Amino acid sequence: MRQARHFSTYSLMRIVLATLAPVNPLALVISVPLEYDAGTYANACLTMTFKRNNETDLTYTLKWAAWDWLYSVARCRVIGFEVSFEGPGGRIVDVAGVNKDKELFVVEVKSSLADFRRDDNDSRDQERLRKEEEANDRMASLTQEIVEGAGDEDTAAQATLDVEMLSQRSTRLKERAGRLSTKFHDPRFMRVADYNYLMVPSKAVRRNQLPPLWGLLAPTPKPHAVIEAPRVGGSRPAHMYAAVLRAIARSNTRDMIRVRGSEISATSSC
Repeated sequence: MRQARHFSTYSLMRIVLATLAPVNPLALVISVPLEYDAGTYANACLTMTFKRNNETDLTYTLKWAAWDWLYSVARCRVIGFEVSFEGPGGRIVDVAGVNKDKELFVVEVKSSLADFRRDDNDSRDQERLRKEEEANDRMASLTQEIVEGAGDEDTAAQATLDVEMLSQRSTRLKERAGRLSTKFHDPRFMRVADYNYLMVPSKAVRRNQLPPLWGLLAPTPKPHAVIEAPRVGGSRPAHMYAAVLRAIARSNTRDMIRVRGSEISATSSC
């Protein structure tokens, strides 16, 4: 078996973009070596070319660490950032890659334990939040009855304030329920890929905190798997495989347009 090759140190970052050849759907290759400095994430990226405005330097660096692992260890040769998959199980993933065996790897990047916990909710959390909403609504209904049956102005005024407070709390609970993310435990979310990984700063997430069927990656001293992910996806038909490649190609095209947007706009009419 051929040994997986890691990038260790490089003096500069190179970006090589090949076009998708009709005869070879794996011809899209972006080669970006990284330089790691044992736990110093600020030195991991030698350029911020593809950094989004809402991304922290740490998140961006972790994304490139995931890219490096996909390329050097998983042997992926089609890799993209912020890839949007369509269909019933559609999702936007931080980093996605396909290797020569047509296996799809997905890596979700989390910059801290708090960031991880925002998506680490399951059906029990949904049920708990639902019960909170129901209890709050019952309390609001009872308080409204007090307002309507109050025998004096002071009681009515206080109860009216309580109804307003409970109404605002109900709005907040509904907003929380709408934002509650269960993707780490959602079968529809996970079955899109063959292997699902989390990339986090070293020791940010402990082994016993890892969701079932997920693997764990760490960026230093070089990108490596702390826990290997089990395979969860089955074989996919050719048209689904082609759709995956198109999705990654679209993400790379989008990133290149964003980087060179002004030049492309100036020549788009030609």
